[in-house]
Amino acid sequence: MPTHPLSLLRIPAILAVVCLSFALTTAQHDTTGGSTAGGGALGGPTKPSTKPTTKTPSRTTTPATRKPTAAGTPRRVVPKAPTADSYVKQGDEQYDEKNYGDALQSYLKAIQLNPLLAEANYRIGWIYNEQNQYQQALTYLDRSLQLNSNNAAAHAERGYAYRKLKRYSEALAAYQQAIAIKSDYASAFYDIGWIHNEQKNYDDAIPALRQAVRLKADYADARTELGYALHKIGRQSESVEEYKESIRLKPDMASSHFGLGDVYYGTKQYGLAVNSYNDGLRLDPNNADGRYNLALSYYALNNRNAALEQYRILQRIDPERATKLFNAINR
Repeated sequence: MPTHPLSLLRIPAILAVVCLSFALTTAQHDTTGGSTAGGGALGGPTKPSTKPTTKTPSRTTTPATRKPTAAGTPRRVVPKAPTADSYVKQGDEQYDEKNYGDALQSYLKAIQLNPLLAEANYRIGWIYNEQNQYQQALTYLDRSLQLNSNNAAAHAERGYAYRKLKRYSEALAAYQQAIAIKSDYASAFYDIGWIHNEQKNYDDAIPALRQAVRLKADYADARTELGYALHKIGRQSESVEEYKESIRLKPDMASSHFGLGDVYYGTKQYGLAVNSYNDGLRLDPNNADGRYNLALSYYALNNRNAALEQYRILQRIDPERATKLFNAINR
């Protein structure tokens, strides 16, 4: 069948339409930003994409589960074990508050953990002396001095323990060691003088006691001991001076009044003796020696009734001394 001339003209037109459609389709899917095939004369340059090629994950609308922070998590607190230093600190506080029983326990715990604590051993010894446990005191004072031999106070505490045990030669040696370390140790000189008086070594007592009052002028106890030593060797005027000064410094110390009464009685100043003994008995009414000597002073003044009154009081305090007094005033 012969082809119509118009049909032949349609074929190129159809092909052109097909090519154009293909070019447009290609341009719409080009993601590189380049031109279409054939130079892009139909649509011009393709606009570059404004979105990144890699898709960003979308945010979840459900928040993540929060874990508790470490601060909010309950934790079991493990207490620290006490140390030797902590026990010493506790003991020092109790010691300063004069709570000696508890202080002793604290110091004992401290040296269990660290036996090399010289000061803690010293404090234990001091407390045992305070509790009249002198042999126990010596054990810990000796340990303290093994660790620190230059502690004058520890030597003096040893002297005190020996003195209370009536081991006087050892006590004197300990006090001498104390003053060799601390030459101005007034109380050590006092204790040396006290021991010499106890042993009736009055001439030896006087220098030690004078040194004690030189170092500490207001040392009333040392002045009383000095007055006693001076009285015993017959230096009565000096003795009176020391007793009076002691009373001025410490009016409530009965022993000074009794000592002054003894000096007055020994020098036959019986009226003054009565006054001094009465002053002492107001402070220490159950002092048997004071009652006895007061009765003798009344008797020396021919005041028999007053002497018998003291005898009746003495019967309640010390029956043996009362019997001795009765025999003395009825000779």
